Amino acid sequence: MTRFLCSARSACGLVFGVLFTGAMSVLTLAAVALGRDLLIDRFVVFWGRTCLRVFNVRVRLHDAQNIPGDRGALFLFNHQSLFDVPCMYGFVPKRLRFGAKAELFKIPFFGAAMRAIGTLPIERDNRGEVFKIYREVEAKFAMNWSVALAPEGTRQSKPEIGAFKKGPFIFAVNAQAPIVPVVLSGAYEVLPRGRLLPNADRWASTVHVRFLPLIETKGLATGDVAQLTQTAHEKVLAAFADLRRLPL
Repeated sequence: MTRFLCSARSACGLVFGVLFTGAMSVLTLAAVALGRDLLIDRFVVFWGRTCLRVFNVRVRLHDAQNIPGDRGALFLFNHQSLFDVPCMYGFVPKRLRFGAKAELFKIPFFGAAMRAIGTLPIERDNRGEVFKIYREVEAKFAMNWSVALAPEGTRQSKPEIGAFKKGPFIFAVNAQAPIVPVVLSGAYEVLPRGRLLPNADRWASTVHVRFLPLIETKGLATGDVAQLTQTAHEKVLAAFADLRRLPL
């Protein structure tokens, strides 16, 4: 009976989520047209938190003091679920913009809203275009904007940490932007890759989000990228193992 109720809740929530996302996309486009930046940021946070509430997903932040308050940063997070994005949009206290695969920008209203708020279109098979987008965004770090990217490149098929690609670290070095590694645990259980209904097998879930100490890139060059990538990967692996011991 419990599983049936969870599945019914998730099915209804999915329908609501699609309609709600469409409505918020239209409102966001209107706010962009009016130049209401503060309202745009509030819409993004409201969208993220509402998506979580609908499916009874709680977020627990750890070490939020590691988030720099006086400058932009590159947040690099492990990607295991579509729920990674609302978890971070809803609870990272920064003007945060994500990188997203280019195909998502073709969705009516939603794609236009993503582009309007500054989401980075990532064409995975076109490295040159990706780095062109990165170069266009570099100056925004000085405006206290922050960017969130998944260094694994795609969602993982298991609750584990995949290999990191060097692209985001080259981006950070070129922009001389600090890196904040972000480790999420529990989002995979909410919506694993290949599943349609979030939280269909449980009534409530907890996603733990840990912000690791900031990694400076000032003074680093391209030759430092390999070591930077390895260092970040090792820190994320260790933190993920710790978070997996916490109840979900």
